[in-house]
Amino acid sequence: MDPEALVAAVRGALAAPVGGTASRVPAALATPGALRLLLVDGLALPAVALALPPLMRALGGATPRRPLVVAACEDGERPSRAELARILEPAIPGATFVAHDPDGAHHFRPGRTAAGVPIELDDVLLEAEALLTVGPVRRVGGSVMGGAGLVFPGLASRRMRASWAADTADRERAAEEVRAQVPVDFQLCWRECADGSVTAWAGAGRSAETAARRAAAREP
Repeated sequence: MDPEALVAAVRGALAAPVGGTASRVPAALATPGALRLLLVDGLALPAVALALPPLMRALGGATPRRPLVVAACEDGERPSRAELARILEPAIPGATFVAHDPDGAHHFRPGRTAAGVPIELDDVLLEAEALLTVGPVRRVGGSVMGGAGLVFPGLASRRMRASWAADTADRERAAEEVRAQVPVDFQLCWRECADGSVTAWAGAGRSAETAARRAAAREP
């Protein structure tokens, strides 16, 4: 991915968010002292490092009480905390970096799916006053990944992931049930198109992800 193209696309997305001015970075996220949790795609850390400085400027330059950056992976190998800090520390100095461990003991249960499966997510979410997701939206096989997928399955326990993967009847419906338990306040996402260009979206709630997924679904 062309770094300059990504940065330009991210800046443009933050300047003209999905939904217009109502979808700009919510004022609460720019409040000094607020604990912001940035949930980033652990499989795209170099790109995330490029996207973070424009995002932090869009947050108004306010210094959070304790910047918290958590790496999640919907699939594949998760990065180590050391790797996460090495790549992202220059982009967001002073942050606390956490690499989600699906085998760790620190998970909480906000509820159950309609099928009765306990929802188990990383309890780092309990600390956040505002949740932002940052990363690409991409097609993997017949699925579109990214956005709230970083919440689930990205932050799920290994046991929860296994239960969800075994339910082949309606995986996406089940995933949305889980994601509804943890609302996202703001999203920044992007997609590298087939011609090498980069398109980015930003907005409150899951508006950016919705636009990005529609674009990804339209591509052959």
